Amino acid sequence: MKKCRITLTQRFLKQNRERTGEINDCITGVINLTFPDNVIETEISKPGSYTFTIQDAGTQDNDSLRAIVQSALSDKFSEFNSDDLLVVMLIPIKDPVPTPAPKPAVESVSAAASSGGEQSSNVENRPKTEPPLAASEETQKIYEQIMDLTGGEPFKKLAKEILTVAPRLIEEKAERLFTSQSFLFALNAGCGFATYLKHLAELLSATQLFPLSKDSVIRINLDPGKEILEKEMLEQTKAALQRRSKWSSIVAIDISYWINRLHESSMREFLYFLSGLGENNIYCFRTPFIEKDMLKRVEQELGDIFFLLTLSFPPFNRAELESYTRKRLEEDGFTIDEKAMELFGVRLQEERSDGRFYGLETVNKVLDELLYQYYLSTVDSEDSEKHITESLVSRLVASDQLVEREEGLAALDRMIGMGKIKEQIEQIAAQIQLSRDNPQLDFPSLHMRFVGAPGTGKTTVARIIGRYFKELGLLRNGDFFEISGRDLCGRYIGETAPKTASICRDAYGSVLFIDEAYSLYTGDDSGRDFGREALTTLISEMENHRHDMLVIMAGYSEDMEILMQGNRGLESRMPYKIVFENYSAEELYQIFMSMVRKNFAYEEEFDAAAREYFESIPTEVLESRGFSNGRFVRNLFERVWGKAALRMQLRKSPELILTTEDLQGAKNEQVFAELQKKTGRKIGFGNQL
Repeated sequence: MKKCRITLTQRFLKQNRERTGEINDCITGVINLTFPDNVIETEISKPGSYTFTIQDAGTQDNDSLRAIVQSALSDKFSEFNSDDLLVVMLIPIKDPVPTPAPKPAVESVSAAASSGGEQSSNVENRPKTEPPLAASEETQKIYEQIMDLTGGEPFKKLAKEILTVAPRLIEEKAERLFTSQSFLFALNAGCGFATYLKHLAELLSATQLFPLSKDSVIRINLDPGKEILEKEMLEQTKAALQRRSKWSSIVAIDISYWINRLHESSMREFLYFLSGLGENNIYCFRTPFIEKDMLKRVEQELGDIFFLLTLSFPPFNRAELESYTRKRLEEDGFTIDEKAMELFGVRLQEERSDGRFYGLETVNKVLDELLYQYYLSTVDSEDSEKHITESLVSRLVASDQLVEREEGLAALDRMIGMGKIKEQIEQIAAQIQLSRDNPQLDFPSLHMRFVGAPGTGKTTVARIIGRYFKELGLLRNGDFFEISGRDLCGRYIGETAPKTASICRDAYGSVLFIDEAYSLYTGDDSGRDFGREALTTLISEMENHRHDMLVIMAGYSEDMEILMQGNRGLESRMPYKIVFENYSAEELYQIFMSMVRKNFAYEEEFDAAAREYFESIPTEVLESRGFSNGRFVRNLFERVWGKAALRMQLRKSPELILTTEDLQGAKNEQVFAELQKKTGRKIGFGNQL
């Protein structure tokens, strides 16, 4: 026997909503004529979806049958076109599987990322009886676990719906009305997709709405990468699913790679194949959290083939992450004081500051680091109280973050060559404060442009401004988020706008520092470059939150000028421009010696030798675009004490003291020796630091 599956588009059905009976008669008549006396069962599982069980399919194949059905519909309905016929597929029906021995009403369900292994239950053979009392207790337990999840409101709503409707569907033997659904999850990495799949499998099994067994959740990523061609990947996926087709499964498919290509023939054919596999699969498609218009397009493409429910999950906010942290610590038997919790937020902010944050996965990683430090620090302690303190969390936080949290603008006083910049920042702050306190004045935007070469202190000053503006009450949080311009861009069409908005949302009340911001503007108006979309979203966020977020764009003067000329709306929203000049030879010498004095002892002649070296660097090199300023000084400092450390080991010296010999050894390395020549080549190690 075979099953014939036929599916029509919702568009065609809506156009002919008054003629559904004629559509049904037309298709049923064609099948009965094509397979005379062999059609033993006909089922309309949902409007426009037909399944025929055929005793003998003869020599008919999918293509010839499709042509026959298409011809009949074209003759009957003038508005019909070939695209309205989504699926026509003959599917062999395997011999009935023996009913397995009775099993517990509820089984553990794994969210394993597996595509192999057979299952011990079949949806067609599952008992159609009321779940026993034990199942009801287990169902309630699973439901409570779902309600206790951090965030995830759309999934909680779905769980409540399942719990409400399951008893009635089972009573009426109408489970297929639910299990014929597919789901579209729009959420970012680390926002709980695996957890939702696990709980969905558990809940469906516990309610007996869709009984499953272990390893019944299949995870598939349709990104072929570089190792395999797209068509080969789709064919291999089809083959793997075909082998499992008789077993009940939740099939989770990441379609992010295809998000703007669902209409292509290879993907449509793959989706038709999924639809034709029968009723043993529930499909859960995943995309990133994307903008509404793009999500609507994905819904329409999938909705032409599948009975689809969409669940969209915004990224976790600060309060949700703190709630999850406290809950996780409580589950592990720990308490945490408020100052420690605040500092833990700083550590999370460090993780988020580069735009690469993976939700609860990142939080769990940091928590594991923290708890390891706790056990490491209490090995010899007899105190059994498991309490997280501020000093313990401080071990995980970068030292510059700790200093800046306490000092604010005062930190600029110790920075060499920052006198004019400090004065300018104080003037800007005074103007903003006056405008804020005087209702007759317009409150100005906070956003700034930092222009200058690498290594001139732009990032450090931006961090300090965040703390200073918090002290003045101009920013709520004063945290610091650092990204590059291209970090705002998504990998797929429709991902860039929500990704940019999410990064900005994290930075509300804080500083968003965008290095190499000019990389967002290429002058390409074709729509193929996501930089323009990122800029459009960023400008909107800057305008809507101009009093509660400080965006600082940084880069070379010439490149930043091109960016502003190409985006006049951007220039008007960034009224403050701070220029960071290249350091002079004297300032470089002072920076170098401050590093030395802070960390090491040195011989008397070392100071003079260092001054002589920096004075030997030609002015044209110091003023060149490629010179890396403070980064160059740090590289030289690390080479010098590296030479000293090696000398100390070889000579078995009891103390590390920097000498002119160490400085000379570092100076003789090619990259530093070149500085004493008049050269326009790039000097230093660029972005290595």
